[in-house]
Amino acid sequence: MRAGDWRAIHFYEDDRIELYNLVEDIGEKNDLSEARPEKAAEMRAMIDARRRAVDTQDPRPNPLYAGD
Repeated sequence: MRAGDWRAIHFYEDDRIELYNLVEDIGEKNDLSEARPEKAAEMRAMIDARRRAVDTQDPRPNPLYAGD
């Protein structure tokens, strides 16, 4: 999810969020989710709202995938 200078990435596997300020960190090297928990929560709420609005389904493991 992108909002202004911010980008958040939600990882379904472990339900974590990574947060980046793209003006200060265009290469997305410095995850700010712990330093800016309020912004991470705001972005997570935006992601959740968008998913509800478009009625997405959660990813599910592929039972035919044998793994690495």
